[in-house]
Amino acid sequence: MNPEISGVYVFHGTGAQFAAAVYKSVAQASADIERHRLSGLLTWYPLGSTVYDYAVEQGFFRPREYSDGKFIQSFTSAALDHHHFENGRIAGE
Repeated sequence: MNPEISGVYVFHGTGAQFAAAVYKSVAQASADIERHRLSGLLTWYPLGSTVYDYAVEQGFFRPREYSDGKFIQSFTSAALDHHHFENGRIAGE
């Protein structure tokens, strides 16, 4: 994650089709997730850019033949800051 690029943390609950919340920081998200004992994935996303474009610009992904809309709209990157939660706690803690 490049600290010079603005972004937000999006929480996607386990088994949910849509995101449940958006936060400014991991600390803010963690407090809310712990309070409600939520399970799911908290991921940082860049503002004003697709994850695909961000990953290419940051050198996390080198495009080859993959550039169609279907690929880009479902693209994600393990290079994005992310945290797995189980019952309100970061998994593995």
